Amino acid sequence: MTQKSYDVTTYVICHNGSDVIHPNKVGPGTTLTTGQPQLEEFTEESAWKARLTELGYNLNSLHPPVTDLRYHEKEEFDSILAKLGSPKFDLNRDKLLASKS
Repeated sequence: MTQKSYDVTTYVICHNGSDVIHPNKVGPGTTLTTGQPQLEEFTEESAWKARLTELGYNLNSLHPPVTDLRYHEKEEFDSILAKLGSPKFDLNRDKLLASKS
């Protein structure tokens, strides 16, 4: 398991060199933990995307990482999820909760 803290915005790819590829964008003050054996880091988004393509990752499946949500966007996001009857987003833990609000 690898754990690393970041001081600047960094594009990362955690993967196993085969069929598991986890791309993400991490910001300052973020600590990333991964169980994947490979952790690649990029300062430029274009280099990150080029490497994802090399690994066979479908760039069309990229979406804005949840960590990029600002507080006002979180409120809007929660409102949309509530209308859809979906789980509530918890910004502090950066994941969807199983329980509904």
